[in-house]
Amino acid sequence: MTIQHWGNKEELLRGKAFESIRDILDTFAEDKEIVRYTLLTLFNMLDEQGGGHPAAGKRYSCAEARQRCLLLGLTDRILRCETRFADDCDIANTARSVGQYLYSNFS
Repeated sequence: MTIQHWGNKEELLRGKAFESIRDILDTFAEDKEIVRYTLLTLFNMLDEQGGGHPAAGKRYSCAEARQRCLLLGLTDRILRCETRFADDCDIANTARSVGQYLYSNFS
């Protein structure tokens, strides 16, 4: 996924991707496939892999991304996804993984 590219993550963070993710999870809360891919996008955004290359002069901060998610109330939405789609192992597991990222200390 191109989102694993550090430069892409930086652009998405600056472009208010997390606000868009919040809005998508609110608007399409019952749509299993939209929720699935939105959670995967969020997972990739919070994943430390591809987080930045110091030599390039730009750095993507997982700590900043995590803080943005927490401030936007994404944890409540993630828990709702996990509960709503408990019968779908992929969605439930992705929601749990995202939750673990949100509660991890990236600083």
